[in-house]
Amino acid sequence: MFWMASEPNLAPDAALEAIIHDFDQETVHLPIIDEDAIDGIAGALGARLRDSDTLARLGGDEFLVLIEDVRDSNAVANLAQALLDQFDEPFSLSGGHEVYIGTSIGISLFPDDGDQADEIVKNADAALYRAKEEGRGIYRFYTAALTDKANE
Repeated sequence: MFWMASEPNLAPDAALEAIIHDFDQETVHLPIIDEDAIDGIAGALGARLRDSDTLARLGGDEFLVLIEDVRDSNAVANLAQALLDQFDEPFSLSGGHEVYIGTSIGISLFPDDGDQADEIVKNADAALYRAKEEGRGIYRFYTAALTDKANE
């Protein structure tokens, strides 16, 4: 599943943020989450986004959100928190089951954290794993220290 308003604009003066959203495995038993539930979760995520933003399912339980034309990292942090908060309540699955879904989020910024789309996504993924290491259910921004740690 992939929704895109437009091709990302990676001009030198553009602002682009990548958010990687992933379920915390301890809180979800993925076999009970079928494609209908994934579609519902994607719909819940998409409801928090603007028409110009992009939501893509990377696979399994991982989603990518691309946000264009945001000049303030606080706005991105607020969105990340809103995405996390929507999973504070149980999520209804087909068949009437309700489950709590824990999530973590990693964020990277263009051009600060890379000048190519794949680099932005890779760095958001590194920030996601930092969030999971630090307790899950939180968001983290990418920092160069994450790359330095990975290269050690």
